[in-house]
Amino acid sequence: MLAGLVEGWAEVRARDWYWISLIAHATWNFAANTLLTLGPLVAVTRLGGQGTWIAVTQAGGIGLLAGSLLAGRARPRRPILAGNLVLAGYAVPLTLFAIGAPVPVLVAGYGVAMAGLGFLNPTWQTAVQTAVPQHVLARVSSYDWLVSLAAQPLGVILAPIALHAWGARLPFALTAVLVATVCAGTALAPGVRELRLEQPADTPVDCPRSLRAAASDKATGTA
Repeated sequence: MLAGLVEGWAEVRARDWYWISLIAHATWNFAANTLLTLGPLVAVTRLGGQGTWIAVTQAGGIGLLAGSLLAGRARPRRPILAGNLVLAGYAVPLTLFAIGAPVPVLVAGYGVAMAGLGFLNPTWQTAVQTAVPQHVLARVSSYDWLVSLAAQPLGVILAPIALHAWGARLPFALTAVLVATVCAGTALAPGVRELRLEQPADTPVDCPRSLRAAASDKATGTA
């Protein structure tokens, strides 16, 4: 097991686009859990009650679905760059909570931010499974889960402490600056900018005739 961990870490370190993105993803998870901890309190006490928070979370679910559908159609040539940049959009709802924006604006802002997550998830997984050799994919992905998810409890723990020390506005504002800076800042890394995926053809040229026919049938809904 130790040898596997060492090998996986070596593969992570060898890809700057990967470990830099893990920092961005961890920052996003920290910011998201800060909002999920303080957001309900602010919504209930200052922004109209439970209905406000329900509307925010529902908009987030819709945005998540919309972003996932968009990712399937967009197929960005620079997937890591595109995915990290849209994650920076989580600064929008954090800023809106900080300034006490009107509820409709807040709801829309959270929906847009979660669309960024919906876009990132399939885009990131496709890029990783394409760019990382299959024999080390599981080991490399384990570091993704470790680093990304380890930041979640930090947001839950630190958000109430910051709330009691400074009130709600400053934690929202600082977290907005943090997530925007780190996620957008990944564009400075050459590996993030330069990693490209070739756009797959709808049907491979060397695909056997029987498979081409099956693909055609599925596309037209006859299979």
